[in-house]
Amino acid sequence: MVDLRVAFWNVQNLFEPGTSKYAPKDEQELVAKLDVIARILDGLFAGAGPDLVGLAEIHTERILDLLMQRLRQRHLKLFEPCGHDRWTGLAVLARADRFTRLVCERAYRPWVTSMPRWMIARCQLGEDQGRASILLVVNHWRSRVSDAEGRAAEERLETARALRVTLARSRLDTCAIVLGDFNAEPFEEPFGEGGLRTVRHFDPRLWDEEAPSCLYNTAWRFLAEPDWWETVEARGDAYRAPRPRTTFNASPPVLFDQLLVSGRALRGGPISLRESSVAYAADDETASVTSRGYRRPLRWNYGEGSGSGASDHFPLVATFRMNGGTGDD
Repeated sequence: MVDLRVAFWNVQNLFEPGTSKYAPKDEQELVAKLDVIARILDGLFAGAGPDLVGLAEIHTERILDLLMQRLRQRHLKLFEPCGHDRWTGLAVLARADRFTRLVCERAYRPWVTSMPRWMIARCQLGEDQGRASILLVVNHWRSRVSDAEGRAAEERLETARALRVTLARSRLDTCAIVLGDFNAEPFEEPFGEGGLRTVRHFDPRLWDEEAPSCLYNTAWRFLAEPDWWETVEARGDAYRAPRPRTTFNASPPVLFDQLLVSGRALRGGPISLRESSVAYAADDETASVTSRGYRRPLRWNYGEGSGSGASDHFPLVATFRMNGGTGDD
């Protein structure tokens, strides 16, 4: 059975050169970072690359085009710009040999000049997959960093409510994949009944008449330390985590990049989630290891014409089985 490979990555400050203190200093550095990002994206899924990928912190469509030129496969694209030059936008890329149509159904901004907090893309598969449509919702919610007025939490909750209401108006057979950088923990208020109404277990509401306004959050897999099914190597009071558990270099670790699905993306629709495939992609180009054995995202570092690392976030990856499926993962 053919799989659908889906990814999200906050590529961290991919600004036009010289437009921000966080931006590449010149075009040469921008090109170097784009080369690394493209190589990492093409290397995901054991070198097969993603079929559908959401990207955050892309400053301009020009930068997105430069990235696409470096990718191995040809892609359809959507770009939702920021309302102000000092911030960034969202993007979706869909492989042209897997998808025939890519349309932005709605983008949400709390105010006119703000960053887009989420974008809903309708992605139509090819004829060999019955031209089924999937909603891919790419998110980049407001950060809690530098929140001098203390409004970030309130804005994240309102962003979640706006997305829930929009999804609730969709057709009942909608198959939705909701992913991104939420800047909120899976157990925080934006994911509760007053926000996205997510669940961490199989719940009848995922398939009832309110679908897809109720979503299943796969992040439960990363909340337990250590995971019961994994072998953990004891090292005194520390241990080596078998995969990264943070998308932000913080202590204790936080889990901001998450994948959520509607009932019909979990089971019963044109795709079925292979839940065991949900992971953060960490290798020598994306991760560093602390002295205590924890993996952390390897941030971009540039000097003397070459760079290393890429972002303060790991790529988030997941695989879906096409046309349903009966196997348990």
